[in-house]
Amino acid sequence: MKRYIPLLAAFAMFPAAAAEVDIDVDSDTYYYGDHLAYTVTVSEVTGAPALLYIIDADGKKSSAIPLAVSELVTAHRSPFPFEAATYPEGGWTLEIRYGEFSDTTGFLLQDSGRAVIPTWIKDSGRIWVGGGGVQYYTTALSYMLEYGIIEAGAPSEPDGAPYIPEWVKTITAWWILGHIPDHTYAASIEYLVDQGIIRIGQQ
Repeated sequence: MKRYIPLLAAFAMFPAAAAEVDIDVDSDTYYYGDHLAYTVTVSEVTGAPALLYIIDADGKKSSAIPLAVSELVTAHRSPFPFEAATYPEGGWTLEIRYGEFSDTTGFLLQDSGRAVIPTWIKDSGRIWVGGGGVQYYTTALSYMLEYGIIEAGAPSEPDGAPYIPEWVKTITAWWILGHIPDHTYAASIEYLVDQGIIRIGQQ
């Protein structure tokens, strides 16, 4: 009498091949202010997350960034733009790992010459516009001066109290809402500091 191995048991003897993975960026070159966009393609949805690593020109690798994989092809876009204080110019690499498979792709990051304001400064502006103290936002503006995001002359009365006119909240709110781009807002603040209309004061 012949004995047959149940079908499921037979499949268990031969484990399924692991899902392969591929990653592609949407552009070979990005500029400060751009958002990184990339596409992850897998051969099978296993239920496990993919792990993304960002590697700089010196080979320094970021911590793993888990990406949910629910479809064979998924487009991703970074919520934050590239900015000089965090991402130096040069070649960058994205590495994706999915199970035992991995893939890499690269891109070049360049300075467009236009001001890009870090996201945390926009958050500071939102707090100030919403009723927070002026000192909180002048600290953020001091950072912009220190790191060359705005290039104004020495602020007037450097040892005095910080001062920003209330009407500046209006253009700050427009910027926060996306009606004014970073470089236009930065140029406006630069002019107001140069003219002594905004006083950063002693930090």
